[in-house]
Amino acid sequence: MSTKSGQPQFSRLTHEIETTGGAVQTATSALQLTPPEQANVYKNLEGPVYELYGARARTLLLLRLDALLSSGDVTYAYPTISVEHVLPQTPPTKSEWLQWFPEPATRLFWTHRLGNLALLNRSKNSAAFNFDFNTKKEAYFAKGGITPFVLTTQVLSEPVWTEEVVKKRQKKLLASFAGYWGIDAVAIGVSSVHA
Repeated sequence: MSTKSGQPQFSRLTHEIETTGGAVQTATSALQLTPPEQANVYKNLEGPVYELYGARARTLLLLRLDALLSSGDVTYAYPTISVEHVLPQTPPTKSEWLQWFPEPATRLFWTHRLGNLALLNRSKNSAAFNFDFNTKKEAYFAKGGITPFVLTTQVLSEPVWTEEVVKKRQKKLLASFAGYWGIDAVAIGVSSVHA
């Protein structure tokens, strides 16, 4: 990847580290994303991250987001951390999920996005994938009464899990990432998520 100056970004970053003693947190640093790079990052974060990234990458992405939403100094010492869909990938017929998301296209649109994902501190339980929302919250997301993840606590605080809830959560989570990485969505010309 090259920068505006034509110099490869990695070479420019190496040069900055060598000449500044590691002080590379300036607005013109090679560490800063260009507007097209920002647009690409935002577009990927706005999209179906569960499908776009492998298991390790999406777990790390959500752990980073969870840390941003917490005090920032959290540590996770669990042998297994997994990503779970709140709205199941294949909701059962006649379930409340199909009442809340009656249109297949709408369900598909939201299923793999940040707004519908939560973290678990154990391996996924395939039997729990399709629980109704309250059962999933009580028996799965907050097993033992608590969850160590802010992302999952957000889910537990919701009385229902509708498109509006997921859409609102998606916007907040995107805003957290954008703020942290200094991405100005308006300036780079990306639109907000819509169904």
